[in-house]
Amino acid sequence: RRVRLGVVRRALDELRVLAKHHQRMGQGVLGESERIQHELGRLESRAAAASAWVHETFTAAERNITDRGELDPLDSVRCRQATVHATQDGAEVVQRAYLLAGTTALRDGALQRCFRDIHAGTQHVFANASHTTELGRELIASAPADPLDC
Repeated sequence: RRVRLGVVRRALDELRVLAKHHQRMGQGVLGESERIQHELGRLESRAAAASAWVHETFTAAERNITDRGELDPLDSVRCRQATVHATQDGAEVVQRAYLLAGTTALRDGALQRCFRDIHAGTQHVFANASHTTELGRELIASAPADPLDC
């Protein structure tokens, strides 16, 4: 999970540096574009949200293991789903950063490696979308027996 979050962080950092210094032909410095500023803000928000969820979920599971002496099945599924989300959404964030960088990202460098590495991570068994279904199933199974008063 940390590797994937680190790849996303590195891609966004690379885009920030590129935006600050790279000048596109006839368009000025990349980072002076309001569109680029907005996109970078959105990507940063998505990365931070995924990172926060991973941290929150694993911290809660660790705390519950310490308190109870065993891993709760719902905690286990939540940890897997947080990892799936961080990987899948992270791949979208890195892909968007890659596209915003333009042809500069095509050249050998950190942004190209981030693109390759995060997409390799999406193929890992721990990033499998079946964990999303498993979380839904566990959430339903652990719901209170009495209907909620909506």
